[in-house]
Amino acid sequence: MTIGTAAPATGFDPSQLRVGDYFPHKHPFLLIDRVESIDEDRVVAIKAVTQTEPWFTGHFPERAVLPGVILLEAMAQTGRFLNPLDEVMVSARLARIDAVKFIREAVPGDLLRMEARRAGSLGSINKYTVRVTIDGHPCAQADFTTHTVMVPAADSSLDNSTAGVGSDEEGTHRGVTEK
Repeated sequence: MTIGTAAPATGFDPSQLRVGDYFPHKHPFLLIDRVESIDEDRVVAIKAVTQTEPWFTGHFPERAVLPGVILLEAMAQTGRFLNPLDEVMVSARLARIDAVKFIREAVPGDLLRMEARRAGSLGSINKYTVRVTIDGHPCAQADFTTHTVMVPAADSSLDNSTAGVGSDEEGTHRGVTEK
């Protein structure tokens, strides 16, 4: 792989990615099951919607529907694979979500195909569009702006608790008022 691009080396098999290795998220908020394809400006990820997901006990007990915020989170996670795979994500924050459209409900048994395309980036700010389909039919789409801090794998021992916040010499967090 080349540092600075998400495009892996020739012959790379994205099905061999262990998705959990690329996120600080853990179950139940690691929402991508596998990566189907990946290149520098496009990634396709898959999520199988299952009846055992914790949100279905309350949304809705009589007819389970994947909550829109959970679908948006899965879409946002897909964009992570537009960042360099040979770097470690220290911090990722959604800055903005635009042009959100929910077209079809996602229910248990559905297989979500999430395609993210890079729209632009400047330093740690990334913009990308994600379209979700179920059996080839549109389900949802949105434009994301994220602030993502990535470091080379050798520097991954950084403390994630203050990533993206900044701290002064005394260790207090800038922009955070302590009372």
